[in-house]
Amino acid sequence: MEKIYQLLKCIRDNVNATQRQMAEVSGYSLGMVNSLLKSMVDEGFITVHQRNRRNCYELTPKGNECMENVIRERQMDKLNVNKDSFVKTAVILAAGANSVFDSPIGCLMLKSQTILERIVDTCFEKGIEKIVIVVGFQKEKIKAMFEHNKNIVIVESNRYKWTGSMDSLALAKDEIKEDFLLIESDYVFEKSILSLLLENSDSTCMFMNLPKGRADEAYVELDEQEHLFKISKDIHELNRIDGECTGINKISYHMYERMLKIYANNQNPYINYEYVLENLSRIYRIPVITADDCVCMDIDNEKQYEDMLNLYYPKLRKKEKENDAQEFRKLFMKVMNMNESDIYSIGTAGGMTNSNYKVKTAKGNYILRMPGKCTETMISRGNEKVNGKLGFLLGLNVDTVYFDEQSGVKISRYIEDAKTMTHATVKQEENMMKVADLLSRLHNSGIELKGRFDPFVELEKYETIMEQSNVVPYPGYDQAHEFYIQSKDRLDQMGWNLKPCHCDLVSENLILDKEGRMYLIDWEYAGYNDPMWDLAAHFIECEFTPVEEELFESYYQGNIHQQKIELFKILQDIMWSAWTMAKEANGEDFGTYGEDRLNRALHSMEVYKNTYEK
Repeated sequence: MEKIYQLLKCIRDNVNATQRQMAEVSGYSLGMVNSLLKSMVDEGFITVHQRNRRNCYELTPKGNECMENVIRERQMDKLNVNKDSFVKTAVILAAGANSVFDSPIGCLMLKSQTILERIVDTCFEKGIEKIVIVVGFQKEKIKAMFEHNKNIVIVESNRYKWTGSMDSLALAKDEIKEDFLLIESDYVFEKSILSLLLENSDSTCMFMNLPKGRADEAYVELDEQEHLFKISKDIHELNRIDGECTGINKISYHMYERMLKIYANNQNPYINYEYVLENLSRIYRIPVITADDCVCMDIDNEKQYEDMLNLYYPKLRKKEKENDAQEFRKLFMKVMNMNESDIYSIGTAGGMTNSNYKVKTAKGNYILRMPGKCTETMISRGNEKVNGKLGFLLGLNVDTVYFDEQSGVKISRYIEDAKTMTHATVKQEENMMKVADLLSRLHNSGIELKGRFDPFVELEKYETIMEQSNVVPYPGYDQAHEFYIQSKDRLDQMGWNLKPCHCDLVSENLILDKEGRMYLIDWEYAGYNDPMWDLAAHFIECEFTPVEEELFESYYQGNIHQQKIELFKILQDIMWSAWTMAKEANGEDFGTYGEDRLNRALHSMEVYKNTYEK
C-alpha cells in the first residue's frame, strides 16, 4: 500500500507527471511504476486518458479515499488542496435567527441597502454568476428581496431552529456543482476580500481576521505553513491565537463532498461548517489568508450594528472608493502608457448608464468611462466605437483616444472650461440654435453609421432581460406594451425616413466649450433611425413646452413630422421604463424614474389617440 500511496501522491501533486517523473520522485524503477499504475487502474484508484499524445492520470474518489485512509493511519502527512480554481458560484447562509433583532441580520440596512443586498452586489461585481441563498427565519422577507433575479436560487431550511450552519450548507448540495464562495449573511466586509479569495490559487482557503479581542469569536490557530490547525471559542484550547474566523471562505467541490460525507455520519445537528473544515484539516492542507487593516465584522448585537453604521461602514466605503480610484488609475496608466507621476487626480464625473471619471494628468485631462451593469446585453460597443469616431470626424463629438470593444472602457479628451447643458440652459435660444444646427448636420450628413436603432428591437432586448429576471412590470405596463407594438403599423403607414441619428438627446450629452462650440457626446445608441426620434428625445428629455418646441423646429434644417414626434415621445417613455426595470433587475436603483416615465406615457397615449385617431 505504501508504494501505491506514493504514486497516488505523485499524481495528486502533479496530474501531468510522466511515468519517468513518477519513478524519479518515488525512487521506484520505471518498470515497477508501470506495473503499479496498471494495478491502480484495475483497482479503480486512478483513471488514465490521453493528452498531447501521452498518458495523463487522475485520481478517482476511491483513490482519494485510499490516500485519506493511509494518512489517518500514518498521521504524518496531509493532502494538498486542488489548484487553479475558477469560481462562478457563491453560497450565502442566511437561515439563522438572532434574538436581538426582529428580522434576519442580512436584512438590516447599511445606509441605502441591506447587508444581504451588498453581499449579492459584491459577488456579481466580482464575476460570480450564480448565487444560492439558504433561508429560514423570516424566509419570505429575503425571498421577496431577490425574487426577480434569475441568477439567485433560494433554498429553504425548515429546521434552522435546531441545526447549525453545516446543515444549511448541506441543503444547498443540489445547487452546488463546482467550487464556490461561502459567505455568512451577518458579515459586512470590504469587497477586496472576495478578490483575495478568488485570486488565490488554492481552490479551498479561508479568510481570517486578525485578532480583535471581541467576545464570542471563534479563534484560529495555524500550523507552521500558515494552514488551518485548530478552531475554538475557548482560548484555553489553543497554543496561540493567530486570528479569528470570518464567514467568508472559498470551498472546492472536492472539499465540499468530503464535508458532506463527514456530516452524513454526524450525530450533532448543531455543528457548524468551520468545525467540519477543521476536521478535514487533519488530512488536507487548508490555507488561511488575511489582510492588514481590513474592515470585516459580523453583527451579533445592537452595539455592533451601531458601531458598523457609525464607525466601520463609513471607513469601509471610503477605503473602497479609494481602491476603485486606484484600480482606475492603474488601468488608465496602462492603456495610456503613463507613469504614476503623470496622474494628478481622478474624480467622479456623473453618468446614468455608465460611470464617468475625470482624470487630470501632466499630458492633459481626460474622461474615463467605465461601463454600467448589463450594458453588454443592451449596447453594441463595436457600433459605438465606429459611430463615435464618425461623429468626431463630422465635428460633432469629442475625440476618443482609447476604446476597448470587449469591456466597454473608453477614454476621451476632456473639454476644458466646458459647461454641461441642463434642462434650463439647453432651452436658451442661442443654445437651441446650436443644437438644432448640430442635429441638422448629423441628419443630413450622409455618413454611414454602423447599425440601426430600431425601437421595437430595443424594447425586445429590455423585455427579454425582464423576463429572464422574473420582473413584475410596473402597473399599466401591459397596456403601454400593447400600444407600443401597435405603433409599428402606425409608423409603417407614415413611412420611415432612415438617416444617421444619435438617439440619446439628453441635456447631459450636450457640452458647450468656452469658445461657444456645442458638442454631442456618448454615441452608445447611435445608428440609423428617423430624425424625428432625435427631436422627440430632445423635447421630452429636456421638458420642452409646445412653444419652445416650435421655436426649436424653426431652426432645424429638415422636414418636421409632428405626429411622428408625438408618437416617438410616447414610445421613448415606454422603452426607457422597460430599460429601467431591466437595469434594476440587475441590482441598480433609479428611484421612481421608470414608473414616472410609464405614467407619463399612459397619459400621453390617451392624448395621442384623441388627437390623431378619432
